[in-house]
Amino acid sequence: MKSYFTKRMICFNLLRVLSPEQCYVTCFRCDGIGAQAHAILATMLFAFQANIKYIHTPLEQVAHKPKDIIDWESRWNNFFGFNNYSEVVDNFNFNLFKYRNFPTYKIEKNTIFTLNDPFWVLDINPDSFNEIQSRIVYCYRLSPKRNYLHKSRSCNSLQISVHVRRGDALLSENSHRLTDEFYTFNCLTKITKVLKDCGYDYHIHIFSEGNIKDFIYLNKLNNTNFWLNEDAFMTFDSLVSADILLLSKSSFSYSSALLANGIVFYEPFWHNPLSHWISLDDVRYENNSRRFKSELQNQLNKFIKNKI
Repeated sequence: MKSYFTKRMICFNLLRVLSPEQCYVTCFRCDGIGAQAHAILATMLFAFQANIKYIHTPLEQVAHKPKDIIDWESRWNNFFGFNNYSEVVDNFNFNLFKYRNFPTYKIEKNTIFTLNDPFWVLDINPDSFNEIQSRIVYCYRLSPKRNYLHKSRSCNSLQISVHVRRGDALLSENSHRLTDEFYTFNCLTKITKVLKDCGYDYHIHIFSEGNIKDFIYLNKLNNTNFWLNEDAFMTFDSLVSADILLLSKSSFSYSSALLANGIVFYEPFWHNPLSHWISLDDVRYENNSRRFKSELQNQLNKFIKNKI
């Protein structure tokens, strides 16, 4: 909470010397696409709340770049459609300031205020993202998308997308980012039991890395496809487009959930959920399958009603 308070005070102090007519806000990072997308969405929310124009500075460096993709960064820029969201500003001579070293004097025109670590904006009040979600999703859908769900959608069953974080989470220093497979298996068992009891057909899609032999428990589930080491663009849209989405401790799946219109199951980690997401560790559902079933049923009814 102290870090949240400090960052908020820094930004509020900065806003005292800014005006919507003379400045813009952007975000700049160079880590993985999940963290960058998450940060950009949080920055867009900050701009909306502060009544400052967001301007998108194209992604210049995105980590985990495959060796066979030359235009990795430009493809992500086109994929998300962030340029469609922001105002197009040409022929600008920008003054660039980071929130950690903002000036105390009056700022001149054409200043970009850059947030490098804006996650706190969402973490303080996640539900505030609902104010801008529809516009961001509209921009996201302007560019063509492909995903792995289309084949099984034809059988008119609910599509369950599951993100199982592996990759760098397998490193000892990142073990706190890893989700135990048995935990995911138990969650899916609870979810699919409710679906069966309610008469819904379903299809499970596991998105992860590694070898299928690594997934001892998830291999036991029926109606399941494994999409391992697959195209990151199609994987992300498969998460966004799911009817039911099961998150991992990852900004990649968290960002997809912010854009999703389906039912979201949230695994608690260091970023807070929106209030309508179902927390997998909610004490209200512990040893209370009836309450869990009731909550999922209610959300399914709303989802299907909105889908028709």
